[in-house]
Amino acid sequence: MVRGGAAAAHPLRYPLIMPLVSVITTAYNAERSIGQAIETVLQQTHTDWELIVVDDASTDATVSVVQKYTDPRIRLLQHTRNLGPAAGRNRALEVAQGDWITVLDADDEYEPTRLERLLRTAEMLNVALIYDVYRQIDADTGEPLGVFFSAHAPTPTEPTRLTPIEAIRAHLALKPFFRRDLLVQSGLRYREDITLGEDYLFQTLLTLEAGGCGVLPEPLYRYRMHRGSTYRRHFFDLSQPLRVYQTLFSHPQVRADALLRRALVEDYRRIMWARAYPQFADALKRRDWRKAWSVYRVYPRVIIHLIQSLPVALWRRLRGENTHYDWEAFR
Repeated sequence: MVRGGAAAAHPLRYPLIMPLVSVITTAYNAERSIGQAIETVLQQTHTDWELIVVDDASTDATVSVVQKYTDPRIRLLQHTRNLGPAAGRNRALEVAQGDWITVLDADDEYEPTRLERLLRTAEMLNVALIYDVYRQIDADTGEPLGVFFSAHAPTPTEPTRLTPIEAIRAHLALKPFFRRDLLVQSGLRYREDITLGEDYLFQTLLTLEAGGCGVLPEPLYRYRMHRGSTYRRHFFDLSQPLRVYQTLFSHPQVRADALLRRALVEDYRRIMWARAYPQFADALKRRDWRKAWSVYRVYPRVIIHLIQSLPVALWRRLRGENTHYDWEAFR
């Protein structure tokens, strides 16, 4: 049932009183999920918010669903052609008025206390950037898949501050909640020329700008896992993470801090290995020398990974163990 909320159709129609939190959502052909996403914002125990929905030239009834909501805290912006989620988020960032900004994907949901708990914890930790953790849900079945923080670091047991080095080692790729001041000071925006990992790049640059981040280890964000998602379909595209890390390595803080640079090198090698090694090994098995060479040219260290992994792979095969590559462990 539609309870409120309204698509304000004009980007210059601002609330008379600036909200404390801006929630930004990009939507493309999301008619089946956008209504529920909006409902979970309307259900927040913290009510001083605005929701900016950017429709990315949907061809279904996404716009009509959003327009059913009449709450003046909700605004609808529309693209005339499909520009991708990064461009949509950037447009929302340009008009966001809240002291704090956070992201909600069109097929995901919030727990009712998310905004309240993040605001309170950010104040307690005195941080300008904070994350909660995911409650992962199978998009097809609705089945809970567990709680996710990081594939590379244990979930904190209490609200915690992380340094930039600790955040990079954990490879945090969650939904940020951050002060708009960080954008004003830095001019940061999502890279629209990167289609995989642009959110990780943006958040890592925010972490550097903020001097670290906070973590609230509570699953307040319900994240739907799609088997056909962009992340899964383009996981093995080496050009995308290469551009992400080239940008990070060129950052002044990274160039000036040897420990920070070392942490980023380790993260880069881990991410590139996860994507390069299975392609390289498979190409060698099939004697596809052109493919093997194309992988090697982008990431030459794949040879070192191959040599290091051979004894383990051989031992597992002799023992009859499964050698299937679990790339999901490297998200």
